[in-house]
Amino acid sequence: GQLHVVHTGIGSFRYPQHATPRPEGGVLVPDYGHFYLQQYSTQGQHEADLFEDFVNTPCALALMGDGTAWVIASDDDELVRVNLTTGARLIELSREGFANGLALAGDALLVLSEGEPGRTCVAVLSAETGDFRFSFGEFGSDDAQLRAPESLTVHGDLVYVADMCNHRIQVYQLSDGRHVRSI
Repeated sequence: GQLHVVHTGIGSFRYPQHATPRPEGGVLVPDYGHFYLQQYSTQGQHEADLFEDFVNTPCALALMGDGTAWVIASDDDELVRVNLTTGARLIELSREGFANGLALAGDALLVLSEGEPGRTCVAVLSAETGDFRFSFGEFGSDDAQLRAPESLTVHGDLVYVADMCNHRIQVYQLSDGRHVRSI
């Protein structure tokens, strides 16, 4: 029941919305306001600023495990696959309404959109190429619908979506997007 401060003042952020653990330890933080990714050690020490001016307004990141990552460039409505060593843009996808949620599930990349009328909220893409597979979670307040989804995560064959304006967590089947339940 006690709070133990490990490290304070670890960096200078401008609107970080996401943090991704690195396999070798530490964390990568897409820093929307600084226009780059910040890399930190396990002890919280700043190690590097990655991709300054290569990916505008990054807000979410999914590590591929092969030295590349998918990054959402929020203000540009882009989803970009980048080489983490060189910063090279390998794949660029444009779509209006990309939000701040990415998740990997096997060979699938799940991308959360803003959840506006007439748009689906979760797109399932090929993690390798970014090719569209299917989508689910229409806009609205009824069962199985989403309104302003904020984040998502995958566990097994279930997708959990934080449905902010409906004040609930929506649970879907990853394989076909079928609504399972609301929490």
